[in-house]
Amino acid sequence: MDLEISMATHQLKAMIREARGRKVKGPRKMGNIPAVLYGGAVQTSLSLFVNEKELLRTYRMAGESALVTLALDGDTSYSVLIHDVARHPVSGAIQHVDFKAVRMDEKIRTTVPLVCIGEAPGVKHEGGNLVRALQEIEIECLPKDLPHEISVDISTLAHIRDSLRVRDLAVPSGVTLRADADETVVLVAEPAKEEAPTEAPTGDEQAAISAIKTEGEEKREKKAAEKETKEEK
Repeated sequence: MDLEISMATHQLKAMIREARGRKVKGPRKMGNIPAVLYGGAVQTSLSLFVNEKELLRTYRMAGESALVTLALDGDTSYSVLIHDVARHPVSGAIQHVDFKAVRMDEKIRTTVPLVCIGEAPGVKHEGGNLVRALQEIEIECLPKDLPHEISVDISTLAHIRDSLRVRDLAVPSGVTLRADADETVVLVAEPAKEEAPTEAPTGDEQAAISAIKTEGEEKREKKAAEKETKEEK
């Protein structure tokens, strides 16, 4: 029986994990990733295993901002978010994953990516640089209203110094942005100024430089000779 009616389109199977500590090495070698499930209708956190290939496929599609139906042994399933993914510091392989169960009748807070769409005339025609000040944004909504991403239409950025702020974002119905309305999302900055190349000295300048160097060397030699004369006395 489903404990949480799921609106998710992404499916992932999991099995209860009895192994702990070093005992997970065997299942891990067989392609199983340790996981934990908590939150929502889950009274006590559950230790799980998920298939590595299936997890990677689901994570590529859902990321951490889309609902996933996590099916456990038997006929129990939960609507979850992939809340945290721990990776190996060298290989980057997934070592552990947290699943956060959600209740469909309770609002959740999470972050979703901001995706630029269109083309900025200020970049195309005036040579400006597009600067993305925000890559993601925190939102609040019911799970059924959770967007996978929020689009940022940059086609209105006609000139250098034009910008879009949080208040300018088109937000789906039922979604509330949890960010400062005046915070900059994206802007067209002035192109970087190129420094003028340093010109090589002319023949006369080189001669003058050589003369200065020679004069300096002569002075140093004269001082050294005077010092030696004093020391002899």
